Amino acid sequence: MNRVRDAMITEPRSLPATASAQAAGEVLVPPDVRAVFVVDDTGRLVGVVTRKTLVTKVVATGRDSRTVTVGEIAEPPYY
Repeated sequence: MNRVRDAMITEPRSLPATASAQAAGEVLVPPDVRAVFVVDDTGRLVGVVTRKTLVTKVVATGRDSRTVTVGEIAEPPYY
């Protein structure tokens, strides 16, 4: 990688805050996808979900990934 654009994500993935944690897990399956942006009804960024988020906030706590929403577990954005 010689340029910043070579490292940039050209088509970042996002999910609505109402989507399930399971849906986020499905998006995060490919190794090159490292995060899913979580957006509200207006498309505004409300947080980020990573594999680590899923493990610590869903799997490790025994929650059901089909009923937990990404809005509940998303890490807030840093502005």
